[in-house]
Order: sequence, then C-alpha cells, then structure tokens
Amino acid sequence: MLPLFAKQLAAAAEGRVPLLLLSAAPALASAGARGMSSAADPSGGGSPQQQQQQQQQQGAPPLSKAFVAGKLSQEELWMAGLPGKLKVWSARQRPELKGREGEVVDEVRSEFLRLMTAHATGRLLSHQTRRQLKLACLAAATHSVLMRETGGDAAAVEEHIAQSMGSLYAPFLLGSLKAVSWFKRALFNESAYKLALGTLHDIARDMEGGCECSVREDRPGAAAALDVSSCLFHEVLAAEGKPQLLKYLCCQHNSTWLDAYEAQGVAHDMEACRARGDGACRLTIRAAGGGAAGGG
Repeated sequence: MLPLFAKQLAAAAEGRVPLLLLSAAPALASAGARGMSSAADPSGGGSPQQQQQQQQQQGAPPLSKAFVAGKLSQEELWMAGLPGKLKVWSARQRPELKGREGEVVDEVRSEFLRLMTAHATGRLLSHQTRRQLKLACLAAATHSVLMRETGGDAAAVEEHIAQSMGSLYAPFLLGSLKAVSWFKRALFNESAYKLALGTLHDIARDMEGGCECSVREDRPGAAAALDVSSCLFHEVLAAEGKPQLLKYLCCQHNSTWLDAYEAQGVAHDMEACRARGDGACRLTIRAAGGGAAGGG
C-alpha cells in the first residue's frame, strides 16, 4: 500500500485537490488545535436535529433533512478558521473586535443560512451542486459581515477568503503536482501537454453540477480549452453584488494547478471570464509552439 503522502501526491498529479480540500485545510488545522468536538459543534447545540429545533424556536427557517445531514462539513470547517483571524485583527488593528469573535462568527453563520435559503429555493441540488452553492454563499456571507466589521477593509477581507480557500497551502500542493508531473514524464514518457489536459478535465469535473462546461481540443496534442457557459458561483456572487470574489472560486481558482506545467512548455490563459464582464469563461492550454488555442 502506498504511504498516505504518496497517495496525496497522486491525487495532486491528477488535479483532484481543487475546491473542497483547499477550503477545508486551514480550518482543519485550526480545529485540530481546539479538538474535533469543538469544531464539529462550536455552539454546543447538540445533534444536528437538536440544532434544527433550536433554530426553528428562534425563528430561523427550517432546514431540510438533506441539508441537516450535510450541515457539518464545509460551513463548520470554514467557521472554525474565523475566530483566529478575528483575534489577530483585534490585536493588531481592530481592537473593537476583541471579545466579539463569537458574535461575529454567529453573524456570518446567520448570513450564510439566509443566502443558502434564498439561493437554494426552487433548486434540485445534487451533493456536488450543494457543495458549490455552500462555497459561494460562505464567501459572500463572510465578505458582507467582515466588510462591515472591518470598516470596509477589502484587502484584509479578501485575503481571509483566499486563505479560507487554501491559499497558504496551495504552494505546497502545487509543488507536489510539479514534482509528480516531472516524475511521470521521466518514468512513463508522458508529455506535459497530456498531463495538463488531464488536469483541465479534472477542473471541469470539479465544476460539474453547478456549472455547464466542456473541454475540447482545438488542435489535438497542441491546444485545448475549457469553456464554461453557465456558472452557479457567478450567479450567486453577482446576485449579491460580489463578482470580484469569483477569482477565489471555480475555474479561476482551479487554474492555479496549470501553473505546474508552465516550466514544462505548456502555457495557460484565462481568455474570457464572467467576472471581467465576458459572457462566458474560457480557460485555455497551449503546448510550446502550438500557437493560439482557437476561437470560442
């Protein structure tokens, strides 16, 4: 059996470390320091069913059984990393936040649940789509509350959102992906373009459910593109007036993994993006000497 680290490298090589792992990583580290029990139930509210009853008594909208069953995961892991950031801010430049960490976290959670209720209504959500919707709502809720609490410090707030999506861990994972890609090229004689194309397909798979996307080769063995015609992340963030947060999610965020192949002669480019006002998103890869990736 391969060691766990080798398995992680294999997953990195296959491009399967995009949204979920990165969004959970910083909070997992924070939760580990406090114990998994506090991370799993920071409010001390008991089981998900008991929490649902408490929320209904407090006037919060009732949650479906499916939502309650999947409640403990992304949102609680995301919330677990927030108190530490608030303590840092209160110690350095925001003394008014001192002692209010729990209150601010509750505000973010309340806003998250409001957004989930608003954007999930009328949708038939698969597990994958619900995961994507949660990430979009978590980012939007965190941005709304922290912008208010920090007096509009957009740089600090967006830095926290980027870290919640794993920006501190991305260099290590990207380095692992680079190492494994070189290993595959040396041992199996696989081309860098073929490996990059595999990663592009994995990015598309990671976006399935909430996004309509497809990968096609404009010139086999030389150039390919990921085209995204509709995107749940953009839909939610645009509706909340926060399209600038799109760069921390979906194809813009996952395009980071294609950096692993640049030194091996495969360039990539975000040719079009809804966050820039384009009608669709288009992420391209091109082998050295392959020319432009072609029209959309």
